[in-house]
Amino acid sequence: MSKLKEFLVGVEERLIEITVHKSAFITEVMQHLLLSGGKRVRPTLVYYGSQFTNDSQNTDVSALINAAAAIELCHLGSLYHDDIMDASEFRHQVPSAHIKYGEDIGIVAGDMLFAQSAMLGNMLQKRASTLLSDAFFRLCEGQINETVLEKGEKIYASLPKTVDSINAQINSGAKTPESVQFDEYITIVSGKTSALFSASLTMGAVIANSDDETINSLAKYGENLGIAYQITDDILDIVGESGKSAGLDIKGDVQSIVVMLLKQKVRDSSATASEREANKILQMPNLTDQNIADALCLIAKSSIIDDAREIAQEYTTNALVAISALTPYALGYKTLTEFAKVMLDRVS
Repeated sequence: MSKLKEFLVGVEERLIEITVHKSAFITEVMQHLLLSGGKRVRPTLVYYGSQFTNDSQNTDVSALINAAAAIELCHLGSLYHDDIMDASEFRHQVPSAHIKYGEDIGIVAGDMLFAQSAMLGNMLQKRASTLLSDAFFRLCEGQINETVLEKGEKIYASLPKTVDSINAQINSGAKTPESVQFDEYITIVSGKTSALFSASLTMGAVIANSDDETINSLAKYGENLGIAYQITDDILDIVGESGKSAGLDIKGDVQSIVVMLLKQKVRDSSATASEREANKILQMPNLTDQNIADALCLIAKSSIIDDAREIAQEYTTNALVAISALTPYALGYKTLTEFAKVMLDRVS
């Protein structure tokens, strides 16, 4: 068994342990998504972040496991709430918690996972604990921004408290549509996805006693890769391989890079006939499942998917540039480089 697999086994055991309640029903609800699978991307990033140190023999593995479990519980809790807000009926090929147990229980179960995440966070050193709470705040902020944007209101976002000039880093060099809408999309994604990616890497690095320059570089990698990851998820929502039913983001009016690019092409009068037809369908009130299926078919055949892939590639490149100075940590650098490639290959 590889060291990573051994680590993830320890994380899984901790997750199960921390979600056991004296009530069998509460245990079942808290473990509903936990036991349904999942890629454990964020715990993996905690481990990868811990590889950028010259003092690996003294790294507190139990603290790493607690950090990984804490960040995963935060992520899982957000999924319970996201599925309610987006009206998603399935997650990880199983009914969403609110579908199986009701909305009220789905909300409170998500809250309980957040509480357990905070409890584990309190067991960490102060800097790592602060990274976790900062990420949780940005996650909630991203969700609020997404919600108010749908109502036409202005959105705001906090910079990560632990990283300087993150916004400049994530916006540099990317080929993006020239629109305020795209900037708002990046702001939302930076909170909902990048915050936990960045925190996972930096918590691992902090626990492994990495230097500040290394921690800052890993944070920037996580911020950029989180955006690329979300863009690939948006693409997978169109082709039905995201762990949810195809088109759920469209049905729930969730901000999507694919729909944004479609609207941009229509505004620029550069859309093809099929793209214009897809956009026309999406403007219809009370979209049916067949409407969505028709729109998805039209979009999947257009160049928009390739355009979205190109933007994801740009942010992946930004992520790799962020860690270019970390090549002395040969194993860690190689691992993050390969991780970025695997993530992008999901939509190749």
